[in-house]
Amino acid sequence: MTSPSTPVASSKTSKTEISATVSSKSRQKNINDIRVCLHNNNLRMYDEEAEGYEHVLAHAKSIIRGERGSIMRPKSRKKLGEIRQTYGSRGESTFLHNTWSQLIRPERHVQGATPEFGQKWYVRSWDLDNLDGNWDEEFRKGSMPALTARDDLILPERVSNPKPDITYGIKPAGFTTAQHAVNIRYNGLTEVSPALFHSFFVVEWKNAGGSVEDAENQACRGGAAIVNGLDQLKAVLAELEKKKITAEHGPGTSSSISNPPHERAPTPEVEQNDGLPLDTASQSDTTLPSMAFSLALQASVATIHVHWSEQKNDVTIFHKHLVRTYTIRDDEAWEHLRHDIDNILDWGVLTHKTEIQKILDDIIANTPVPETSSKGPKSGMKRKYN
Repeated sequence: MTSPSTPVASSKTSKTEISATVSSKSRQKNINDIRVCLHNNNLRMYDEEAEGYEHVLAHAKSIIRGERGSIMRPKSRKKLGEIRQTYGSRGESTFLHNTWSQLIRPERHVQGATPEFGQKWYVRSWDLDNLDGNWDEEFRKGSMPALTARDDLILPERVSNPKPDITYGIKPAGFTTAQHAVNIRYNGLTEVSPALFHSFFVVEWKNAGGSVEDAENQACRGGAAIVNGLDQLKAVLAELEKKKITAEHGPGTSSSISNPPHERAPTPEVEQNDGLPLDTASQSDTTLPSMAFSLALQASVATIHVHWSEQKNDVTIFHKHLVRTYTIRDDEAWEHLRHDIDNILDWGVLTHKTEIQKILDDIIANTPVPETSSKGPKSGMKRKYN
């Protein structure tokens, strides 16, 4: 017999508890189902057997961990913590706008060479380096890599085409007139997000009721679309190079004279120095594939991933791998997050942009110039005027 003073655990579970449990299990099942679906369509997450995986991941880590000239003030860290507490449980847009305006500032500290002081840190606006961004803009139709044509692998409509919360890329002013003409000519590849060229970073956001894994699934598609566009632009260049060699040397000579970009001999390794100084074109590792970054952010945790592609048995596989995790309940994590995002943005408007400009210049150099007739009217013929 149980003593009246001893509490007895109820064998009944409240409807609220049952509903929360079912909802949690259902959400996780949906996340897992989407990941299986993505995997079956050659969008792979955390595949450590991918060729070049360690090389790409090490390069991505070297980018985000680069030195910066300033640290976040304690007042700013505290403010971001307060924003998380206040807006974390509200709608995604409210949470995102309040957090992002405090996290990413209009300018940052960069290092540049001056005649008087040598290498020096100074404040420089992102706008001067032609950083641009879209909020909640759907990517172009057709920007995603072709998916396997099987009814059981069709993705849910809500993730069928990327629509990141934020996409970062480069303004048209970041390119010469001739380079931008190439951007426009191949805008299905260079402009996956409307009016934004050569995107390199996507952000997906969830409030406290959402899941960072769900944001990661969405970012997987956005990152793959960006990498796919750059891969296809490189393929355009490779085809133009092949045609030019054939035209100059005859059929059957292109393969012996030039190799595709991904098969060229590697350049000597150089120290990572993204955009420092600003007026010097940085050297890049030509053995690296096309790359992009993504941030998945929820009210308590954030993750940064790197995206790249791999050719395997004539199939393109798009990879996404974790670079760093941030537990943003800790105010200091906001400082690490800002540091790493600023480094990604610097990489995008400096190193990445320089690489893109080189591809565009090579396309220009290998594009046939249309022949124009310089002959005047035949002798004895009158010139006709309107």
